[in-house]
Amino acid sequence: MFKTLRSLFSGYRNLKKKNNPNPHEATFQMIHNGEAINVVVYTIRNFRDKLNNLVFKDDLNHEIGYRYVAKKGTSTFGFRSKVDIIFCNINHSVIDFYEGIGPQKMTHYYPDAKFIYIFKQDFIRHFTIKINDILATKKMSQY
Repeated sequence: MFKTLRSLFSGYRNLKKKNNPNPHEATFQMIHNGEAINVVVYTIRNFRDKLNNLVFKDDLNHEIGYRYVAKKGTSTFGFRSKVDIIFCNINHSVIDFYEGIGPQKMTHYYPDAKFIYIFKQDFIRHFTIKINDILATKKMSQY
């Protein structure tokens, strides 16, 4: 029983650690309509990545974004700040987006969605993202 409790507490402590992205992990640069913009995108692969990067963060960075691959919808449960969420299909064309969606909200289900991008509030307005724009990522070179 003590081993189980110890493993639960150590797992919780690991979730609360400050997230420093792994320098050996692939990072991506955002491409909007064929032009590179100064935004780095990290992939959220599992629930632990979501906890470490998005949930319980007081403030997100304007130069960092996050993406889900092969998801059809998402929620902002646990978020502390407003975010912009963009849905893209397999051709990287924008299907729909949410501007300034607050914490504790859910998005609609989009059967055609392949990528979901999450950015700090006002990203869509700043880069004038519209429906049918091409929003893709390019793998950054490791230095």
